Amino acid sequence: MKLAVFSKIGNQLPPEDLCATLAQHGYHGVEWQVHPDGHILPEELDAGARRAAEAARSNGLESLCLAGYLRLGDDGAVTAIGKQLGASAAIGCPNVRLWAPAYRGTIPYETLFTQARADLKRVTHQAAVCGVRALVEVHFGTIVPSVSLTLRLLEGLDPKHVGVIYDPDNLTQEGLEHWQLGLELLGPFLAYVQFKNAAWVPREAPDGDGWQRWRREYVPLEQGLVDWPAFVGLLRRRQYDGYLSNEDTRPLPLTERLTSGRDTILRLWNTTSGNLPNSERSTRT
Repeated sequence: MKLAVFSKIGNQLPPEDLCATLAQHGYHGVEWQVHPDGHILPEELDAGARRAAEAARSNGLESLCLAGYLRLGDDGAVTAIGKQLGASAAIGCPNVRLWAPAYRGTIPYETLFTQARADLKRVTHQAAVCGVRALVEVHFGTIVPSVSLTLRLLEGLDPKHVGVIYDPDNLTQEGLEHWQLGLELLGPFLAYVQFKNAAWVPREAPDGDGWQRWRREYVPLEQGLVDWPAFVGLLRRRQYDGYLSNEDTRPLPLTERLTSGRDTILRLWNTTSGNLPNSERSTRT
């Protein structure tokens, strides 16, 4: 297992300082955010990617992914994603993140799916030509809020060239499935795992209709809805040797978020047996 960081959590630092800080805290890789507020600006893609990659290499880190926000189905998305795939290949970065269409109920799911599927087939071909992998993130608010729906989008495509970012916390907002089921379904499509945690808390007062509404609040790993001891145990059972990437965006000092996430994941990794939980053993008679 290796530790990475989504660069968004340290976007107050230039890439050189961020990578030096990550190396000091025992991290091994970086997901580089491609965004107007990120370390790689979309309009300066090639130069920004080179600078980020050099900063990572100089500190003994791997550039794990160019994490963009381009959506399948949008006008010009395939061409723009192709540019990110090319930039990724040029710096030796193995992955590019893309997004599935948002689902708001105004356009039928099948319409969104059909266009996204056609785009993803073209993107997968481009990824194969570039020698990198296009990654779809399982994410609430999109047509792929669950592992099952994500795999419907990827069905029949080559997992060498297309894969999935699995963020268990995203599924606690929408699309929750049994953690083990998700990992079993993903199989070779699993690229890496992101870690953070959140809890549902009541809004300060009910809305005007009298109904209590709820909101998500990011919390330490030990306090949220994701059962990280169980999830890490499942990864250990599967002899997972990939990345766990820190996506803790809470408004706390960067050092605190880096150390607390690192220490919790390492403690779980070193103390969790990877055996079946008692509740699962009892059903296998």
